Amino acid sequence: MIRKRYLIGVAALTLLAACGEKEAAGDAASADHADVGVAEETKAPAEAAPKMPAGFPKMTATYRAVYDISSKEEGPKEATFEVDGARKLRFEMAHMNEMKAAKGLKLIGVFDDLNDRMLLYVDGPDAPKAALTLPQKEGFMDTFLKWGAAADKQPKKVGADKIAGLSCDIWQTEDDGGEHQACLTSDGILLRAGDAGEEPTIVAREVKKGAIPDSRFAIPEGYEVVDMGPCQELMQKAAADAKAGKAPDMAAMMKCQAIGQKAAEIFGD
Repeated sequence: MIRKRYLIGVAALTLLAACGEKEAAGDAASADHADVGVAEETKAPAEAAPKMPAGFPKMTATYRAVYDISSKEEGPKEATFEVDGARKLRFEMAHMNEMKAAKGLKLIGVFDDLNDRMLLYVDGPDAPKAALTLPQKEGFMDTFLKWGAAADKQPKKVGADKIAGLSCDIWQTEDDGGEHQACLTSDGILLRAGDAGEEPTIVAREVKKGAIPDSRFAIPEGYEVVDMGPCQELMQKAAADAKAGKAPDMAAMMKCQAIGQKAAEIFGD
């Protein structure tokens, strides 16, 4: 669902903090990539984009939006999104650790379709100078188009509204978790989302359209790049080997676990 895509930054950071076992050290182009002992991944052929109903939004807008986000687990939070059409998305929110947030530390995430990567780092006073990268398994637009396509159920328009000064159509879809709604402008700006019949999970408070500098989506100067892709692949391979009764590469596993623990210290509670 579209709600999941726009909240994926929050979920990704939570998973990284809990995982403690994904990642390869060093620069994305460094020899450490080979140290983990994982072969380069071959991308699967792209699936045909699902056919969406007439009038379904096109993700073309370039904008900055401030959202109020709420959940039973985390309580109310504020997040800022900067979006360059279907190509790039950057989110920014206070660190999940209250003490770190009080010091002005912020969690930053970037989904970069042009470079097929996700980028995660912390910004603010005395922030650790490490940027974690992960390969994107699927493009931003691909995920957007698949919203509501599960089980061949297309999203349907069920109403309209006006939020943060912009008009939007309410689209509803359903999956195993129930019915979900998102209010989207014709050019793809998410203004509200949540489960049908419940309080919305995310609501736009302020939206400003306009160009966003490329620097907002780049790795900050002076940050060490830590490529998590090889260790992500290693953990998947280890799980498959375990099912087949094969022993994993323990040296590589320990290396990945250590880097994962470092990620947890940076991003976790």
